Amino acid sequence: WRPTPAVTLEPKEKRYIFAIYPYEASATDPTAFPVTVASQQDYMYSGTGVGVAYETPTATLRMRHAMAILSFDLKSYVGGTLQAITIEDKEFPIEGTLRATGALSVTKKGAYTKTMSVPISQQGFTTDHPGLFIIPHKTADTGLEVKLKISDKEYKVVLPPSTFTAAKKYVAR
Repeated sequence: WRPTPAVTLEPKEKRYIFAIYPYEASATDPTAFPVTVASQQDYMYSGTGVGVAYETPTATLRMRHAMAILSFDLKSYVGGTLQAITIEDKEFPIEGTLRATGALSVTKKGAYTKTMSVPISQQGFTTDHPGLFIIPHKTADTGLEVKLKISDKEYKVVLPPSTFTAAKKYVAR
């Protein structure tokens, strides 16, 4: 990997290297990297800076996951297709700011819908559960209201109050 921007070191100079993934050309500040659930991708960060110097120019960064995954294990005796997952909660975090240290602050809340076309079987899912990347957060005491659109019908479910933690996958059954 090559850092962007490039890091140039002079003799006896020391710097600290941080990283955030994915690369975003417009995000040049590791203390304010924009995060959005609309991207439906995981964001990763390196944590505390790793020192490099002219004499020791190599750094090893251990990347960590910033997002959580909320997924569903659905079963249907008559078949069908999962067409959308909608989080109806107006307090659901949909945008945030990620620091290279891993701190993630919420900047915008609201409803979110992810569309898809996933066949549902009698056996349910053993892998590749349909779901979405979410910003880690604690739900309200009333839980999290989710609407599943299956074969053009909408089903509303309320998940119990939860704390969604970074780097974890949560499967609702």
